Amino acid sequence: MLLALLLAAQPAFAGVANTGIADSDKTLPNAPVPLAADPDPDGLTITILDGEGALNNIRARTAREPIVQVTDKNHKPVAGAFVLFKVVPGPNGAGGTFNGASSLNVQTDAQGKAVGHGLKPNSTQGQYQIQVSANFAGVTAQVTIHQTNKKVIPNQPPHQRILKWSIIGVAIVIGIIIGIQSHNYPGTTHITVGGGGVGPP
Repeated sequence: MLLALLLAAQPAFAGVANTGIADSDKTLPNAPVPLAADPDPDGLTITILDGEGALNNIRARTAREPIVQVTDKNHKPVAGAFVLFKVVPGPNGAGGTFNGASSLNVQTDAQGKAVGHGLKPNSTQGQYQIQVSANFAGVTAQVTIHQTNKKVIPNQPPHQRILKWSIIGVAIVIGIIIGIQSHNYPGTTHITVGGGGVGPP
């Protein structure tokens, strides 16, 4: 009879025990807690690797091509991100083009790098900007690169400078000698041929 009563009461005690364990799990410090949704799980960062503060030679029509790297919030390279390089002219018209266009679209490589190939400065001196934007899986980032166009005169090697001034010096000396000779002989020598006649023998 006692055994039958215990068996009949077992489900009720089991339910109480199970409920107590479930409640205690909610308060245990080591119990897994659901993480809140990250508002920006794939945040992007654009790092300028080359081109910032570049001085472009408008005489040679050469420029330092901008290079950037796109990384995620864990500082890991993002491959396949779309990167837009766009030239924003300065107030006086200084600027440049990417193979004749004002903007260039590229994708990052396996290291997350993107290069603005084909950048050439225009003929106007001054500062301008290159706006860089990256897009990956709907997440974007932006950064600005500053460059300057200037007429740069290349430095000549010392032996070329010596040769240049030597030629100029020789030309000056020759000019002085010619001037002295012209001063000493100001007139022109004239030769007069006398008239001849034929008479009787």
